[in-house]
Amino acid sequence: GGSAHLPPKPHGTDLGNGFVVGEEPDFINLSQAGYKPGPKDIPQEVLERDTPTAYFNLLFDPIVDAILTATNNYAREKDVRYDKNHPSAVQFERIDIQRWLYITFFQGLDRVGDRSGQWHHPMYGNRIIRALMGERKFKILERCIHPPLEYQENNPLKTQMLEFFALFNYQVKRYYLPTRKICFDDELWRWTSYGHIHIDKKNDTDGLLAMEEADDNRYVWHLFLDSDIHPDPNNNLKKSQVIVKTMIDALPRNYQFHIYIDAGILSGYDTAVRLAQAGYQFLICCPANRPNALFSNGLHHGMKDLDIFYAGCSTNTISHPSMLAISYFSKRRFNGTPVKINFLTNLPGMLEPYVRRRYVRKPEAGFEEVAAPQAIKEYN
Repeated sequence: GGSAHLPPKPHGTDLGNGFVVGEEPDFINLSQAGYKPGPKDIPQEVLERDTPTAYFNLLFDPIVDAILTATNNYAREKDVRYDKNHPSAVQFERIDIQRWLYITFFQGLDRVGDRSGQWHHPMYGNRIIRALMGERKFKILERCIHPPLEYQENNPLKTQMLEFFALFNYQVKRYYLPTRKICFDDELWRWTSYGHIHIDKKNDTDGLLAMEEADDNRYVWHLFLDSDIHPDPNNNLKKSQVIVKTMIDALPRNYQFHIYIDAGILSGYDTAVRLAQAGYQFLICCPANRPNALFSNGLHHGMKDLDIFYAGCSTNTISHPSMLAISYFSKRRFNGTPVKINFLTNLPGMLEPYVRRRYVRKPEAGFEEVAAPQAIKEYN
């Protein structure tokens, strides 16, 4: 198996941005006294009902009602009918929107190449979907489905999505408090109509790029479209910095959250500084060039023959507390190139080693045990 040995840390090396190799700073978890995550301000009738869907309906009923109104308005405007012999435009009921949501959620979890197969395929067809709604009605509803609101001539999609997000964000914040662990990430929503973008590295390459905050209950706390955010030259903020500021501003005040970030545009030293200034603890997975001096031109040197390499890099300035930089040699790809994972963090204990299993091809296929810093486990 791989070695669990941690090589000695070189001291005194300046890696840029004020990072100097030294001992790991003595981080501690900040107090979370008085904060109770989870459902809040729940009406008594919902508590008494106590069914699996009661809380979901509390959050989504106003959203379902708004979608129903907008969808029926669109169907009337476009005169959408079940067939040419139908006397008038189709009009949907509330239960149709709820069932459409269920089917859409399910199809997001159970991804298949042919969505129609979930109605008809003998192997992966789903009897619950078939019982809820016929495929033809589902397709007509999906053609008409609209988020709430008024069109704006120059940008109808943006107007609708902004209003929809505002309603969603309001409902969640009204009845829920997020857990201590918060993830900042991006998500490409499959969309090929007005306003879509193309990103090769995403599973669905065409869509709307959304920015999301979610907690470790997997509840989305806040979301907005990437296209709605722009650089702020008046305050000398790049777009990524404006996104991070927007996400920080959306969090409840006076509580010490742990922030986890994987999205490339949000990762890096600037984000770490802003989170530290805001008083949050964080674990940020960084590209090798954020910044180059610290990772690709610093910690990565001398790593190619090691199973694991780490360096405690601390900075103390007026504007933010200490943080740690970690580079971990994870594995080699099949073509021999190394995979190196980089972190910036001020969480305690992230350099403590633990044993993980990884797959190897040579000398024979199988698994081996190697040492990894706790940052890998915490991040996963």
